[in-house]
Amino acid sequence: MDITNEQVNEFIAAFVPFGYADIETAIEHALNAGKDIDWASEQATEFSECCVVPINDIDVVYCVLDSILQESRNEIDNLTGFDIQNNANFETYGNYMCSCFDFSNESLEQLKTVLKKKKVIISELSQTTKYFLSEIGISQEDIQIKKRNKKEKVG
Repeated sequence: MDITNEQVNEFIAAFVPFGYADIETAIEHALNAGKDIDWASEQATEFSECCVVPINDIDVVYCVLDSILQESRNEIDNLTGFDIQNNANFETYGNYMCSCFDFSNESLEQLKTVLKKKKVIISELSQTTKYFLSEIGISQEDIQIKKRNKKEKVG
């Protein structure tokens, strides 16, 4: 008797409490942040153990995104002295494959101002923080100090 891929997938699905789209989304976020599948799995396992919640009751996408937020928070705080959660209101909103970073326009502007003031160069940041900034809509152009063009007097 030949076993099909569909049968194997059905068997795995019986043991894996998450939907395929949730797993795919969590992996996609992890890879975009410069991490791997093992890292994504560790985040879910650690969250489950830390919160004493059965693994089948957690939101794996939330776990990955919140870990990205925390790593970015630490790097930004170390570079600027600005804590994106205590000095602003960046959070992770959990809703399975629709999980995302949650923040206000005011928090976004505060972060842009701090990054600009500290002359942060995004390309020099970790892949995780670069991904976080791209997900919240901050690019290098947003934090560059604009140079004024001085017109020379022609006399």
